[in-house]
Amino acid sequence: MYLQQWYMVDMPDGTRKNFNHPMGSFSWRNNFRLPWELLLDVDASLDTPGDNENGHVSEVGWALNVSLRKAFFNERLSLQLQGIDLFNSRNAWGTIYGGNRLITIDQESRRYFTLTLRYKFNATKSKYKGTGAGQEQRSRM
Repeated sequence: MYLQQWYMVDMPDGTRKNFNHPMGSFSWRNNFRLPWELLLDVDASLDTPGDNENGHVSEVGWALNVSLRKAFFNERLSLQLQGIDLFNSRNAWGTIYGGNRLITIDQESRRYFTLTLRYKFNATKSKYKGTGAGQEQRSRM
């Protein structure tokens, strides 16, 4: 994603501040089916410095998230282990301009892990019984 805005704000000291520095946001999401019916998700994201609304992000922030999921009893029960920001790299450092206030943010990254157990009560299967409508038109084209 590319974000570019043309936004100017009057500051309390009488000057005008431009918030037109572009930002880039990149994401990479993958899902793998492993042996023993395991599902592996590997997600990465990266945000570049720049301006967003009335704030300025000063440093690159990136993260790598990984999860492993296993289903049991015909998908009724599932267990998922998830690691968020494995390299502890998603720092938020920037400045927010608001009226006569200036807020500086220096938030450290937070690596954490979750273990989720899900059970589907009264799970129903789809009742859709498609007939291949439109096949004739696709063949014609």
